[in-house]
Amino acid sequence: MARETRTKLLVYHITALDNLESIFTKGLLSREALNGVEMVDVADPEILAKRKTLGLLKFVPFHFFSKNPFAWTARSNRPGHPFVYISVARALAKAKGYKILTKHPLAITTSSCGPFDFDEGYAKINWDHMDSRQFQEDDCKASCLAECLAPDKVIPSDFHSLYTFDAATKVAVERLKACHCPRAAFFVSNSPKMF
Repeated sequence: MARETRTKLLVYHITALDNLESIFTKGLLSREALNGVEMVDVADPEILAKRKTLGLLKFVPFHFFSKNPFAWTARSNRPGHPFVYISVARALAKAKGYKILTKHPLAITTSSCGPFDFDEGYAKINWDHMDSRQFQEDDCKASCLAECLAPDKVIPSDFHSLYTFDAATKVAVERLKACHCPRAAFFVSNSPKMF
């Protein structure tokens, strides 16, 4: 059965729960904009080095589905740490000028993978690969890690929803939201199947 990832409505950014208070107060920042902000870093140093080479550190990366290889690695490297998915509507991403990288940064050897303007990049993504989720095949895995890149910090009023693995994490997220951004319209959902 096809997943039809192309027609879904959201993009996702995974982060440790420990980062959420800072995200709610300062926004979801690009690597370049962090400037000493303390955080639980889930990024791989090799990937960060490639992102720097490609000029991608000024963007905030989102993925097109939640259970992707990056998210699995991030959670595996920090067992016992609660994680949260922050989602943004694809329509909002398009309206705000997000860019598209059609493959994982480590798979990029030329500018043929982007970043592109939203519509052009969206059309170039290999959605068949993304729907197959054959992570053991390098080219498919690289396509599954295509990115939607926010060109500026993403503020809580731009969030569509946040997803947690368990009820305790949902309660913690809701407390932080009530304290730091009570007027933001996003909702919080306990959605273990997304993890």
